[in-house]
Amino acid sequence: MIRIGDVIRLTEPDFAVVECFATGNQCVLTDSCKLSSMFGDAIASFHSILDLYTLADVALMPQDFLGRPSPPQVSGVAQSGG
Repeated sequence: MIRIGDVIRLTEPDFAVVECFATGNQCVLTDSCKLSSMFGDAIASFHSILDLYTLADVALMPQDFLGRPSPPQVSGVAQSGG
């Protein structure tokens, strides 16, 4: 079982929504800022919601595409615009 939250954490290791969470943070307010804990809680909540879902929950099956129009076929010849 692969959780969506795990995918996000692995593909976005520096999930910096604000400067102070970024690698190489240079924010001059970091030591006195009161927002960082709020943003940390928000990110934790975001990940915990994504952890409720797996790739199986969002993966499409071949039958999910039945009855839908096919994408236009692209020929190997470039067409002029006019």
